[in-house]
Amino acid sequence: MDEVEKLIDQVLVSQSSTTQTGLKVLDHIIVKVGICAERIRSGTEQSLNLTQKRKAVQDLCEELSAANSLKKIRSAHKKLHNNISKLGKSIDSTFECDTSWIHERKPLVEKSSVLDKAILRHLMRKGYFDVAEKLCSESGNLLEDSELDTNNDSAKINNIQIEQYQKMHQVLNALREKDLKPAMDWVSVHRHKLHGVSTDAVLLTELEFQLHRAHFVLLSEAGKFTEAVEYAREDLVRFKDMYTREIQQLMGGLVLLNNSKKKMDELLSMTFDCLREVFLDVCCSFYDIEKESYLEVCLRSGEAALPRLIKYFEVTKQSDSKSNVATKPPAKGWKELEELPVEVNLSRDMRYHSTFTCPISREQTSAENPPVLLQCGHVIAKASTAKIVKSNGRIKCPTCPKEQAITDVRILYF
Repeated sequence: MDEVEKLIDQVLVSQSSTTQTGLKVLDHIIVKVGICAERIRSGTEQSLNLTQKRKAVQDLCEELSAANSLKKIRSAHKKLHNNISKLGKSIDSTFECDTSWIHERKPLVEKSSVLDKAILRHLMRKGYFDVAEKLCSESGNLLEDSELDTNNDSAKINNIQIEQYQKMHQVLNALREKDLKPAMDWVSVHRHKLHGVSTDAVLLTELEFQLHRAHFVLLSEAGKFTEAVEYAREDLVRFKDMYTREIQQLMGGLVLLNNSKKKMDELLSMTFDCLREVFLDVCCSFYDIEKESYLEVCLRSGEAALPRLIKYFEVTKQSDSKSNVATKPPAKGWKELEELPVEVNLSRDMRYHSTFTCPISREQTSAENPPVLLQCGHVIAKASTAKIVKSNGRIKCPTCPKEQAITDVRILYF
């Protein structure tokens, strides 16, 4: 890896050197051509005949040839090309690995429509509606979703979904332009429904505060400090119990950042970044759509798993080579395996399911080894019951002295 980084630096230096050499050569040629042109233009027919004009051009060619202009450019390009070639070979040798056994095309081919729908939802989630429409027209009706078809009218439901994505991106794009009106209008239209759900109501309060906060910062950034203070007294005061510290920071910033445009711009940018994030939370919760693209999550998790799988394969290959046994891909396809052969530690924001670790085996439970509930309320893995069962068919809880029949354990579903 150090060699790759070193070669990258060499390529960057060669690229800069080649550019500078080319510019110097071109500047030299432009100057010489200009002198020659001026020499020809300044002469009259009597003082500078055709032969003399040809002689002036010939002198220019000889002078440029003597300067080896093209040779300098070719030399610089050759050096750059050599460094790029070395970098490519170094990358190939450093990161060379066979990953064909890790991924399977067959599951994707068999469920191409599922992949197409995932791509379509990704495009709509990212706001690429023109591309999504093109994909839809070329691949058929990918918007059909029977799970949402409560009125046997999938087209109507699908149109509603598209409209929800579009409204969300309209507001987000407006917030990027520091325009609060679309967001305020959206909140005004959906306030009653949002208050009907406790989770959404909490998010709504957060969103309303962030909107008022952003308006306050906009007034301050425009130098309308008196209006900002009046606005805080009238509209921010109702949030004083829940957001006391934030309001205090705003009022303090009004004094401290008064004479610093750079700091005020940073506060404005930070405020609208936070506002967009909160609006995205509220909007996705209200419309029941994904906050993160499913396709993007899959790619990120695959990116995290791939190095561990490659390392596992390399270690297995080395072990098998010592024992003269040919390394083969897993007997089952990855789709059919219950779990990967190595543990992949995903980041916390990518953990969507509850997990339970058995206090006896210290292993996480799975579909084959589910968690079971004892009568005392403690939980262990099902496989661990076989380790603590007595000859009379009773088990003693490993956490408390409670005993019960093994037939009385109940499987837990998280």
